[in-house]
Order: sequence, then C-alpha cells, then structure tokens
Amino acid sequence: MQTDKELIKQISDSYDLEPRDEFIEETKQRLIRKSRKINYHNYFKKRLTYFFSTTITLALMVWLLSFNGAEFVVNTVNSISTSVNSNKSESQRFIPNNEDEVIFIYHTHNRESFFPSFDTNELSKAFHKEKNIVKVGGKLASTLQAKGLRVIHDDTDIMQLLKDNGMQFSEAYSLSRKIVKKGLEDEENIQLFLDIHRGADIDKDKTSTSFKGKIVPKISFIISKNNKHYQKNLEIAKLFYEKFQEKYPGISKVETVEGKTSGIYNQDLSSNALLIEIGGVSNTLEEEYKGAELLANVVSEVLKEL
Repeated sequence: MQTDKELIKQISDSYDLEPRDEFIEETKQRLIRKSRKINYHNYFKKRLTYFFSTTITLALMVWLLSFNGAEFVVNTVNSISTSVNSNKSESQRFIPNNEDEVIFIYHTHNRESFFPSFDTNELSKAFHKEKNIVKVGGKLASTLQAKGLRVIHDDTDIMQLLKDNGMQFSEAYSLSRKIVKKGLEDEENIQLFLDIHRGADIDKDKTSTSFKGKIVPKISFIISKNNKHYQKNLEIAKLFYEKFQEKYPGISKVETVEGKTSGIYNQDLSSNALLIEIGGVSNTLEEEYKGAELLANVVSEVLKEL
C-alpha cells in the first residue's frame, strides 16, 4: 500500500500544476488582506500598550507629587526597616567592636507609649506593654551598633516590677538605679548612660519640628542640678546640643531641673549620665525611630570628644 507521501508524489509527477490566473490573483489578494489585518492588530496592540503605560505613569506622578505618595512610599520603606530592627531581641547585648566606647541604654519609664499607637488621648493611659519607648531604644541601639559601637540595651520591665512589689510610679528610679549600679559593676568601659524617655507634653507642635521637609521629634537633654556630677553632666549635654546644632539645627535643647530623690535621675552615679526625651506622647512610633537615628548620629560625634 502506498503511503501518503508516495501518493502525493505520484499525483505531482502525473499532472502539471498550472493554476488559473484568476485563482492566483484571488489568492494573492486574500493573503494581502490577511497580512494587513495582522499588521493592524499588531499596531493596535502596541498603541494600546503605549496608551496604558503612559496613563499609569502620569497617574503615578500625580499621586507622588500631589497626594503625599512619596511620603507614603518613604514611610512604608521606613516602617519595614524599623519593624525588622525592632523585632530583634530588645535585651540583645551587641558584640563589642571597640572596647573603649560603650553606651548603656535603659528606660526608667519603660512603658511610656504614644497616642497614635492605640486608641487614647489621655496621658494617664499612654502606657503600653509592647508599643513603647523600649522599641525606640532598640532602634537607637541597632543604629549605634551599625556604626561599630558597643551597646548594652537594658529592657527591664520596671513598670511590672513596681506592680509586683506594690510600689508607686514615683519609685521607678529606685529600681532603675539598681540597673545602672549593676552596669557599673559589670562593665568598666561605659562612656555614656542614656535613660531614654518620651516627653509628656500632648501638644505635638511643641515636641516636633520640621527638618528637610519631614516631621521629626525634638530631643531634650534633662540634667538634675542636685547631684555631685551636675557640672560634668551639663557639659556633656551642652556638647550634644552643639553637635545637634551643627548637624540638625533647632531639634535639640538642654533643660536643668531641681529635684530630690527621683529628680536626681541616677545622674549622681556617673559623670556621663543623661536623661533624654525623644519627642512626646503625640508623636508616632515612626517619627520616634527617626529621632533615634538622628540621636545615634550625634552620639558617634560626641564620643570622639569624651
């Protein structure tokens, strides 16, 4: 039995294939029309793609320029970054890179929180077990560590210890005092003791400022007059202020206060002890993180002159 190929060859050899002129012309026109149709579809597809690409690009530009889109993108990136950093263990003791530069960070009022973090506008309720100033201290610690500095960040829940021991809020410094003393016993190379707080003023205009078009928290250095290291601590606070003025003018200030027991702020234990307020209760956690980054940049400058 012949195969299809053999049969076709036989037919081809047996007959001269001479199509009519009409058939050739008709076929030619049909192919031309089909070719034009294909070209039209390809052209239309390209134009449609160009139209949608241009429209989306223009819409994105309008959003970025007119509806705070750029700020949203920046905040999102910052939020992801800070979430990664803040999810690290808050009590992490970083591996030392420089034995002569050690920063000890702690929080006497560790549960100080922020209105935007939860549904309240009452100062007495602006305290939270997790969303609190310790996260800001963690951001400060990680930023300093990235600069090659050794950091000890103590995240002791002093507020819980007060509750467990039937103590009052005003007695918090008696507990943080033990933390500072233990730090002095365990580590002889501590250059700075930083007790990190957030301010209590609910007026955000008073606790924030604008720097390069962005809202950043103001940073206050609180120094007690009633301790033997007052002058030395004040000198360091003023050095911080000077460095801030050079890098970020208008963001920081120095305050001196009178105080007795709790008002000494543990500053009688070291000549390099500061109480620092980053922003206030109305600032967002993201703004606080930015303040911590600015503070870290200045800390690294101050250490060069201690």
